[in-house]
Amino acid sequence: LAATRVNSDGLIEKGRENLLLQSNAFDTTWVDNLGSGGSITSGQEGYDGTNNAWLLTKGATSYRRIQQSVSGVSGVWTMSAYLKAGTANEARFRDNTSAHAVKFDFNNNTSSSAGTNAAIDHKMIDVGDGWFRCSATFNASSSVFQIYVDWNTTTATTLYVQDAQLEKGLVATDYIETGSTTAQAGILEDMPRINYDANGENGALLLESSRTNLVTQSEYMEGYSNNVNITIETNSTTSPEGVQNAVKATPTSANSNHIVRSNNLAGLTSQGTYCVSVFAKQNGYKYISLGAGFGSTATALPTFDLDSGTIVANSSNGTIEDFGNGWYRCTAIIQIASTALYPVVSVLNDSQSGTYIGDGTSSVYFYGHQIEEASYPSSYVPTYGSAVTRSADSCSVTGVSDVIGQSEGTIYAEIEKFANGYWYLTISDGTSSNWVFIGEDLGKMRGYVRTSGGVQTDNRSADLSVGVHKMAIAYKLNDVAIYLDGTQVFTDSSANMPSTLNKISLSAAAAGVPANQTLKAELKQYALFDTRLTNSELATLTTL
Repeated sequence: LAATRVNSDGLIEKGRENLLLQSNAFDTTWVDNLGSGGSITSGQEGYDGTNNAWLLTKGATSYRRIQQSVSGVSGVWTMSAYLKAGTANEARFRDNTSAHAVKFDFNNNTSSSAGTNAAIDHKMIDVGDGWFRCSATFNASSSVFQIYVDWNTTTATTLYVQDAQLEKGLVATDYIETGSTTAQAGILEDMPRINYDANGENGALLLESSRTNLVTQSEYMEGYSNNVNITIETNSTTSPEGVQNAVKATPTSANSNHIVRSNNLAGLTSQGTYCVSVFAKQNGYKYISLGAGFGSTATALPTFDLDSGTIVANSSNGTIEDFGNGWYRCTAIIQIASTALYPVVSVLNDSQSGTYIGDGTSSVYFYGHQIEEASYPSSYVPTYGSAVTRSADSCSVTGVSDVIGQSEGTIYAEIEKFANGYWYLTISDGTSSNWVFIGEDLGKMRGYVRTSGGVQTDNRSADLSVGVHKMAIAYKLNDVAIYLDGTQVFTDSSANMPSTLNKISLSAAAAGVPANQTLKAELKQYALFDTRLTNSELATLTTL
C-alpha cells in the first residue's frame, strides 16, 4: 500500500484499505449501544438504489450509538459513512475520546467539529434523496469508530446508515466493501504497476528499488510545526490524485521568507545525497525553490517556474515533470552533512526573491512532499504520520526453456536515458562467469560478452546523450555486432560464446559496478531474439 503509479486517467493512484470489518453489516462485529428499545434493521433503500441500507433505532436514552473497535490506527485518518435522517436531527462520528468528534446537522445540512480537538476536515456531501456522504478527518490515535443517533436527547429517533469506511489519508475515497477481514483497492501488492504519462498514454511497467519517504506527513502540511510566515489551508483544491487533498500555501504580510517547512525528519541516519520533491501548482505566485535546513551543504538550489514548467536557476541540481492540469513535480538534489535535517519549500515572489511582503491572497498549491536517500526521485510514497518504505519491485517468469537457453541471439532495447548511471539488460546462466549484456556505463553504451574463460567482448565507445535511444547486441561464435540508433558501432570476429544462457535480467548490478550506483533509465521496449540478426536487420531494428 506504500506504492503509487500514474493510472490510465493520468492520475496518481494509491493503494487504499478500509480498516473496518463488516463495513455494511451493522448487526455483526458492530457493538449495539442503541439502548432499551433500540434496534438495527436491514433491507432499507440505500443511496445507491439497492436495499442494502440499515435503519438504526435509538432508545429513549441519551448518547446512543453503534461502534466497532479498531487497532493500529494512528496518524491522519478519515472515517466516513452514508447517512440519512429518519426522525433524528443529527448524527455524530466519534472515536474513543471526547477530543475527536464531528456533528452532522440534518436540519441545516452542515457539519462541525464537536470535540475538544478540532477535526482537520469534515464534510457532509449531498448524494441525493436525503442521503449524505459524511466524513471526518483527524490526526490522532484511535481505537474505535462510533456512529451516534442524535446526541443528548431522551427521545427515541431513527437514522439510516450504509457503507462505513475508515482509511488513512485526508479525504474519504471510493467505498471499499469489507467482510470478516479488511479490504484493499487501488495499487495492491501483487499488481504490476503499469505507469502512464499525464495524458494517460504510453503505459510501461514501473520497476523500482526500495525507497523510504522520510517526510512523516507528505500531505498534511498544515500539521508542520515549523512553517514560516505562511498560512496553510488543507484540502483546498484537487491534487494530481484527482481528489481534493492538496494544500494552499499563502505567504503572510511579514517582510521575510515564506517557507513550508517539514518537521525534523525521523529515521535519517546517514549523510550523503538526498532527493527532495514536491508537487506544486501556481496560484498567483509561480516561483518556488526546494532545499533542506540544518546540515545541508552549500548546494545551489534550483528555482522552479510553475507557469512555464521550467527550471530557471541551478537546473543541474533539479528536475521538473509535468503532471497535467497545471501540476508539476519539482525535484532538488541536495548533499546532507548532518542528520539534523528538515526539508523546506520556499515560495518566491515575481523577482524570484525569498524576502518580500505577501499580498495575503496569492499562493501556491502543494501535494506529496517527499525526501529520499537517492540522486533522483522515485514514484511518490504517501505518509500519514510516520516515515514509510516502499518495497522493491520484482518481476520474473519460469518455464521459458523454449525461448532462451541458446548460445546465439540478439538483445534489443529502446530506452530513454536521463542521468548518467549503470544499467544492463543481461542474458546469463545465473552467474557472473557466462553472460551477454547491453546497457549504459556512465554515459556510454556498453556491450559485453564473457565466458568462464574470461572477457570476450567489452565495448564502451558510444556516447549516450539524454533522450530516447535504440540499441542492440547480436552474439554468435566469432560474430558479435553492436548497433546504436541505426548505426554499427562495434564488431568482433574472434569471440567465444557462453553456453546455457537461460536467465534474463534488467539490473544495475554487474561486475565492476560501484555499489553506490543506481539504475536510471526508462525501458520502453525490450526484445530477445534466439538468432543472431543480420547487420541489415540490426540497422533497421535500431533506427529511430
